[in-house]
Amino acid sequence: MSTKAYRSRTEEALKKTAISEQGDSAQKLPAQAVQALPGELLAQAFPMPKTVRSGRRSLCLEINAAGELILRAPWGAGEKEIEAFLERHRGWILRHREKIRCEGNGGPTLEELRREAKVYIPGRVEFYSRQMGLVPASAKITSAKRSYGSCSGKNALCFSLYLMRSPKEAVDYVVVHELAHIRYKNHGAAFYRLIGSVLPDYPARRALLGRKEENK
Repeated sequence: MSTKAYRSRTEEALKKTAISEQGDSAQKLPAQAVQALPGELLAQAFPMPKTVRSGRRSLCLEINAAGELILRAPWGAGEKEIEAFLERHRGWILRHREKIRCEGNGGPTLEELRREAKVYIPGRVEFYSRQMGLVPASAKITSAKRSYGSCSGKNALCFSLYLMRSPKEAVDYVVVHELAHIRYKNHGAAFYRLIGSVLPDYPARRALLGRKEENK
């Protein structure tokens, strides 16, 4: 596939992605921003992959720490086979390059968020667990994007690493929210009274989370 053809298809796919995934919680490049990209900038953001051939048997895509797209291919892989492979995986390419682009704008990387979550959240779970008299079966850090926190039917708590993009006051609210679900498996009045007894200012804390739903 020529660079011009690949860039054209990538641009069109990115426009569709920006339009069709408005409800997704991941960061995205708006369609209008894509339309405003000059050819050189678009080529820099979504270049042709660097092809590395070897004795491997299958095609493989990866993005290295520098944000470079690498295509690993067998010696005998033809242009049409590679083109079809890139076409099938263009959504993956767009999502991962956009993620790296966002992280490169000064925000913390996913690994940095994960490390911060593992340091901060367990201590807050322990602190509020003692205060509320509610003990979870476990507490894990996940990479969930659609929910900041969850409590299973067996009282296992999960917290998204993306929660660490919010102020600590909001993080504490999610911790208390999920601990409250150990006693109440709903969002009724008693549930919020329990939260309010621990965090009287919980509405203000919850507002700090923005548009994302903080729990399920």
